[in-house]
Amino acid sequence: MEEKEIFSVLDYVLFFGLLCISIIIGIVSAFKGNRSPEEFLLGNRSLNPFVVSMSLLTSFVSATNLVGLTTEVYLHGSQLSMMSIGCVLGISFALIFGVPIIFPLRLTSILEYYELRFRTSILPQILLLIVSLSLFVNIGVCLFATAIALSTVTPFGYETCILIMGVGGMRAVVWTDLIQFIVMMVGILIYIIAGVIQAGGLGNVISIAEKGQRLEFFNMNPSLYERHNFYNTIIFGAFFHGSIFSLLKNI
Repeated sequence: MEEKEIFSVLDYVLFFGLLCISIIIGIVSAFKGNRSPEEFLLGNRSLNPFVVSMSLLTSFVSATNLVGLTTEVYLHGSQLSMMSIGCVLGISFALIFGVPIIFPLRLTSILEYYELRFRTSILPQILLLIVSLSLFVNIGVCLFATAIALSTVTPFGYETCILIMGVGGMRAVVWTDLIQFIVMMVGILIYIIAGVIQAGGLGNVISIAEKGQRLEFFNMNPSLYERHNFYNTIIFGAFFHGSIFSLLKNI
């Protein structure tokens, strides 16, 4: 069997350095703030909008996205990228209809809105249970996907990688996410540049993808048997991100 490549000294320094930075941010935030539920959950509503935006973006750029979506495009073509148009529509819907209603109420959770809107405490509890189960499954998949990637290039097993990644309040989370976003974007950019160079240039990359019938953006076939077409990718992106940014991100 071919021996797998493992982290170099520089890789270990960067990896554990990022973990240490995250821990320090959590400790500092715990001692500086988090003296009230408002501070712990919402950062006293005084966080920088740009930092919060990057934190929200980072929450979507998980191992399941980086590994799963790239594999899906590699196997079935680039039609899935049209989901980005649906993302813009969904977020625009949240911006126009969701935020103006929810934000002025200055609620801690969207569940409070449901309780006020429908005047019942049972519905928010049911929704909390459903969303919690969904998030537990999603977090488990994200941790396992990341553990697979880490265990491939380190001597650590799945269990150790999951323990490292699974071990503050909202302020700590937001600033940690910003750092992770910068690291991920730099890493992705390096991989793209290295991949293009290794393939012999951007033109060669496009030519290879075209020969492999992977370049597809406007598949207008409305058949329900189509894996991805122009319509279902946009609809999926709109509904998924519209619900996330209107509701779930406020829970």
